[in-house]
Amino acid sequence: MDVGSSHPTPTTTPGRGPGTSAGTSAGINRKPRKVERSCILCHRRKIRCDKQHPCSTCTRTGVLCCYPSAVEPSARKPRKTTIADVAERLGRLERTLVAISSSGSDSPAEHVAHSPANHGQRQLLDGEDGSGGDAEDASENASVAEEMLLRNGETSRYINEILISRVLEEENGLRSALGERCQETQRGDSDTDESTYQFPILGLVSLSADDTPPGRAFLDLHPTKWQAMQLWEVYVKYVDGFNKILHIPTTQIDVFKAIENPLGAGADVNCLVFAIYFSSLTALTESAVLNMLGYSKRKALANFKRGLEHYLAQANFLESPNLTVLQALTLFLRSMRAHNTGRSVWLLNGLVLRAAQSIGLHRDGTTLGLSVFETELRRRLWWSIISADLRAAEDHGIIISSIDPTVNIEPPSNVDDIELHPGMTEPPANRARWTEMSLALIMKAHCETRIKLDRMLPPFQTTMPLESARRDLVEKMKDYCEKQYFQHCNPVIPSQRAAMLAGRALVGKLDIISRLQWLSLSSRNTTRGLQTDEETLLQTCQILDYANQIRSDELLRSYRWVGEMYPAYHMLLFLLWRLCVEPTGPHVERAWRLVNASFAPEFAKAGFESASPGCKWTVLKMLREKARVRREKALQEAEGGGVEPDGQRIGDEEMVADGTQQQNGQTPLAHSTQADGFGFQWSPDDAEIPDWNEFVGDFMMDGFDVRTF
Repeated sequence: MDVGSSHPTPTTTPGRGPGTSAGTSAGINRKPRKVERSCILCHRRKIRCDKQHPCSTCTRTGVLCCYPSAVEPSARKPRKTTIADVAERLGRLERTLVAISSSGSDSPAEHVAHSPANHGQRQLLDGEDGSGGDAEDASENASVAEEMLLRNGETSRYINEILISRVLEEENGLRSALGERCQETQRGDSDTDESTYQFPILGLVSLSADDTPPGRAFLDLHPTKWQAMQLWEVYVKYVDGFNKILHIPTTQIDVFKAIENPLGAGADVNCLVFAIYFSSLTALTESAVLNMLGYSKRKALANFKRGLEHYLAQANFLESPNLTVLQALTLFLRSMRAHNTGRSVWLLNGLVLRAAQSIGLHRDGTTLGLSVFETELRRRLWWSIISADLRAAEDHGIIISSIDPTVNIEPPSNVDDIELHPGMTEPPANRARWTEMSLALIMKAHCETRIKLDRMLPPFQTTMPLESARRDLVEKMKDYCEKQYFQHCNPVIPSQRAAMLAGRALVGKLDIISRLQWLSLSSRNTTRGLQTDEETLLQTCQILDYANQIRSDELLRSYRWVGEMYPAYHMLLFLLWRLCVEPTGPHVERAWRLVNASFAPEFAKAGFESASPGCKWTVLKMLREKARVRREKALQEAEGGGVEPDGQRIGDEEMVADGTQQQNGQTPLAHSTQADGFGFQWSPDDAEIPDWNEFVGDFMMDGFDVRTF
């Protein structure tokens, strides 16, 4: 039967089959459609259409002219995922978890004061102090919120780390100041100095393949072949050992091909190449970049970031991630820590983690039937992603374990790259020596121990474990790292010395910060214990000394970027508190030298005095001024500053004309009596120094995690 003999011919739309006419749903006796919209091609090109059938543009170009249906709109393309979408989804998930954990509360205040974590803390304190009235009062006073959602206008910030939450629970003014800093940081500053500029990374997820022009249009972002070779050599020599993800012998083949012919390389390989360029620039000084590329480091970083964004979009990494793209993103985000300290890096770490799980990276290659070589590369990448994700979360005071306890991923082998090759059929044997993977394996051991320590505490446990349990776990990790890795390190070799210093600092920090956390959770007053604990003081000084050696050793100049990515905020916090509590003593001189050495690089940076809102260095600067004032008063009380109260001579320390303490001929800090502009007023002349628990509540850090580093 001829359908056209009894029914008017319906308007045909693109993509609709002959049996699915538009006229079927709109009625049989419909009048012919009057064309009022641009044709699909003119609309896509955003040019004027004469709305003829066919239009003049389609006739001239010789293509089929099609118009959108007047009855049923064509299916829209799925909206591309943006960083705002990722943040919104994470926010919804966090609010859901908070609501579930606080489902028994009736008011917002109760959601904070009576969360399950707090009940666990009350049980601990009651168990320690007995059931008397004083113990109940102590428990009530010491029990504060361990999680909080800070709101200020349309922005919010979630924190569930105990010490930071105590700060915000006790200080409403500081809570408000944090919200204001969030808004000010979002608004940004158009005239930010280059040294304090934070690179935005929205483009990593806001671009799609349709938004980017063909690859030839981005050839100008590639460095010259000679410059590219120099950047590759910098990466291999100074960066690879601290971000050990790649297998250099096989990766260099793809890199050389991409340098020779960028258009002939795949989008994923070009992603990796630009991530390598970006990482290499991070390790170079401004003058070195200027000599190599002929323009500023900031411009070079922006160009290479833009190139990475372009090829990520071309690779369609959100829908089709692969191992090479994830290697590129992991390298980029690790290096970005030196340029952007905001939450966007942490959010994108979560995105990389989900992408890794989508390709089965969280399952060991031996269970998936993969080759030995690919299994090793996947293990390297997985543990690097996990370590970066945990570290980024801690930057913002959030304890979120990325490792599912049911997942069992073997560590990568302690071997050099030369011992791996794609055709190998047997796993390599771990070497009893220092290898290119040793520092990465130290970080992996540190990461696992940190997660175990977190799971020993409320809300994972209902009671507080003993200090001996914490100490045994940390000592086991320290002994393992010493026997397996550190004893095989040759400090004469600069790369091994830099890795050893960084590794020892990492291991030591975990011991100190977990010790302070145990004290904060299990006692109302820890000042007396910490004042007499010379071991903690000396260990803190030793860790700062490791960092100072990397900064001051001429042979380690090329590794100073490592300190920029991982500054010793938490060690400085404790050491400055100790100097406030005990301004004189046998180890004070050493402590002050290390404090001044730690501050020196920050004061050398342009724009430090006008640092961006929420800058941790600014708060530490205020605390340093308080310690200086107390030091001066203690010396003045000791017979005009000639003899310290404990009978020791002052050494070569003297006071300059303006009253600022001077050491070794240098004035470390131009002191001010109050710090303004950060949401609160604080005076260094305050006589009282609180207990350690109260102290961490006096200084609000924007994402300042006093627990781990």
